[in-house]
Amino acid sequence: MTTYYHGSSDQIGAITGPICLTSDWSAAEDYALRKDGMCAEIGYVHIVDVDGLAIADEDELREVAAEVLGDLDMYPYTYELADHDAVRAALAERGYAGVEYEDQTITGRAHDCLLIWDTDTLTITDIERVEA
Repeated sequence: MTTYYHGSSDQIGAITGPICLTSDWSAAEDYALRKDGMCAEIGYVHIVDVDGLAIADEDELREVAAEVLGDLDMYPYTYELADHDAVRAALAERGYAGVEYEDQTITGRAHDCLLIWDTDTLTITDIERVEA
């Protein structure tokens, strides 16, 4: 699956830690140009292939998070569950390299998010410059 890294308005050469990706080009472009906050004149969307990775879905994330964290009522947003190291570790023990869930931008725009923590096999296949 082709995905887009959207967390930086600068070019990066390698992925070295947990990273959030999306398959939604428009959302990636908005993030790269900081349309949800500060505006940038230019940005970069990094194209990343995630084929072959075992990705948990949101239901699996919630199930594991409940086992690890207990009551989930204090976590209104899914990303808060995925941000816990212990939850990611438990998912990794089940063989997952990441998790996919629906996320929202600061302005409430829904988009898919793939949080990948096992980034050793990820490669940036292209970088596209985008302009405001």
